[in-house]
Amino acid sequence: MLFAIICTYKPDGDLLRFPFRPKHLQYMIDALPFTFFGGPLLLEDDRRSTGLVVIVDLPDRDAAVKFITEEPYAQAGLFETIAVRRWRHMTEDVLHGELRGTQIAKSL
Repeated sequence: MLFAIICTYKPDGDLLRFPFRPKHLQYMIDALPFTFFGGPLLLEDDRRSTGLVVIVDLPDRDAAVKFITEEPYAQAGLFETIAVRRWRHMTEDVLHGELRGTQIAKSL
């Protein structure tokens, strides 16, 4: 099952994260086998991060919650919010399969 995990930092969390960054990067590298994609959420100037988003393929929501709660930035208390939501990768086969016959598919 795919899950979108969206985390936003507490005020100045992006600046406070640097001591934890090596552990964070290693954690994310270790998660590559079940990571669909991920990366930082940036301000318009691309100079500061407001959080992160990662899409993971895990057996269930409990596993996704466990994954993010054990993440080093989460362990350090840097996140103001954490959202874990089911996610669907919209591909051409989905658009022409599940949505076939709908007004959306007809307008494509």
